[in-house]
Amino acid sequence: MRPSLTLLGTGGPRPDATRGATSLLIEAGEDAILIDAGRGVVRQLAALGVPLARIDPVLITHHHYDHIGELHDVILSSWLTGRARILRLFGPPETRRIVETLLHQVYDKDIEFRVREAGNGPWQPVEVTDILAGTVCEGRGGASPRRSWTTATGSIFPKLSASAGAVSAIASNAPRA
Repeated sequence: MRPSLTLLGTGGPRPDATRGATSLLIEAGEDAILIDAGRGVVRQLAALGVPLARIDPVLITHHHYDHIGELHDVILSSWLTGRARILRLFGPPETRRIVETLLHQVYDKDIEFRVREAGNGPWQPVEVTDILAGTVCEGRGGASPRRSWTTATGSIFPKLSASAGAVSAIASNAPRA
């Protein structure tokens, strides 16, 4: 399979009938890496024929709701459609807290029902890694400083290094506007 980068959603926080919210998919070989999980991402993946159980890892850039609005759906639907392993999820500080709230407070009864009564098989957990590396960035126009984060792809995901190279190759061959 030739490496590819697919924009699954390019919209922002305001609902738009023609655009989903921020999400993109990197495919390289057997890897299917999801970056952000905005509104419409599960529907877009289904429309493209990408099995949700194939998604791993999920990278979250930041916690604006147009970037994580369907994170719950990616986690739950990937399990319901056959994910048989831990889903790796990486994001900035507090990502673990958000996922734990989704799984242990918001959707805990639904998960329990699907495991015990609906016969969906054993729950497949999510492994969340909060990442922070980088510098404190000065805010603009008197805004308070905020912390940005970056990751060293080779040290966090050995397989992602090849995917990142593939994305660079795709980007360098893309037509320029």
